[in-house]
Amino acid sequence: MSDETFKAAGLAKLSPAELQVLDGWFLDIVLTTKRAGASQQNDPLAPVLGKKAGVVERALLVKNFNGERVLVQRTNGEKWMLRAKTWCRWSWRYEGRYVCLVFGPTMSQLINDYGETYDFWTDKPVE
Repeated sequence: MSDETFKAAGLAKLSPAELQVLDGWFLDIVLTTKRAGASQQNDPLAPVLGKKAGVVERALLVKNFNGERVLVQRTNGEKWMLRAKTWCRWSWRYEGRYVCLVFGPTMSQLINDYGETYDFWTDKPVE
């Protein structure tokens, strides 16, 4: 969503907590649609979710480390350090917010609410 659309929709009036609730609602819709089994060919969310095989889940981006690494908390409570393949230009904006995660044993992908995707190496679990 562009800044102009964001303001025109009245979303600039929302508090950070209200925006986080709205982000969560949007991600729930994305995940519900994806889990419903829509085919990639007919799925209007395919550009948002990417072409990567795997289960999409909602994850909290706990901490951003200069776009080079991020700490995420999965829906099952596990925390993982992910190492960016190259510098991630948008991860800092999502610190403390929810994103979509396609988790893999060696490679994972984060997807923000604008549909931007970014590939990470799955580094290590964090206690």
